[in-house]
Amino acid sequence: HSTFKENPFFFFFQRAKILSYDPSNPINVDNGTANEMKWLIYGLGLKAENPNRIFNWKQIDDAEYHKLNVPVYVGVDWGKVDPFGILEVKYLDGCLYLHELNYASENEIRAKLGESEYLEVKKIEKEVDSDIVAEQIGIVHYVFSKMLKIKQSTPVICDNNRPLKIAMLRRMEYDAHEALKPKGSVLDGIDILDNLTVYYTKSSTNIEMEQEFYTRKVDKKGHVEDDPIDEYNHLIDPARYVASFLVQQGIIKRF
Repeated sequence: HSTFKENPFFFFFQRAKILSYDPSNPINVDNGTANEMKWLIYGLGLKAENPNRIFNWKQIDDAEYHKLNVPVYVGVDWGKVDPFGILEVKYLDGCLYLHELNYASENEIRAKLGESEYLEVKKIEKEVDSDIVAEQIGIVHYVFSKMLKIKQSTPVICDNNRPLKIAMLRRMEYDAHEALKPKGSVLDGIDILDNLTVYYTKSSTNIEMEQEFYTRKVDKKGHVEDDPIDEYNHLIDPARYVASFLVQQGIIKRF
């Protein structure tokens, strides 16, 4: 079996998180991060089923996804240091289909820009007065219009915590929507996803990773809570945003 060490799609912070589970490391024990179950599953790659796992989605070939002639939606979880999670979503007859578009952080994308791409981003940033605002919108313009070439007519459902970036998408004439996040929306979104058959494409390695690692919280006494952990959710959250949007639009019928 292979482990996370052989997975080229794991980012540094993910590797560090998994290494923190190793119960043989006294530093992890002192820090309270040691977890034998998580280390067996995520560190050693053993096929022990995590009893608190929330989702168990199914994989399909990319070609099968692309053959689906139904409307496309895009979900976004902003990330400057953490993954900038962007995925495509399709819905058909009680089934949700997910296709990963990006998992690199904004900083990682910036670091890989060629000279012409860098100059293009800087040109956009010079159009605004505030350096803070400029830094937020320049990379958004590049990622959506140049890197991913997302169609402007595609509904884009975004985490609502970066209003300037959403405003930039609208300025670019994208059909951008703020995800509604009232109290209880996380559990409600999980419930929506749980009542659908969810598929992800074979190339979507980080969707596969997240839906395997995304679990419910466990308190210090070992009691499982309803709420999920706040990690491994940079693509799961956007999937939840889109699913909730489709319910709001009456496209997904809950009852």
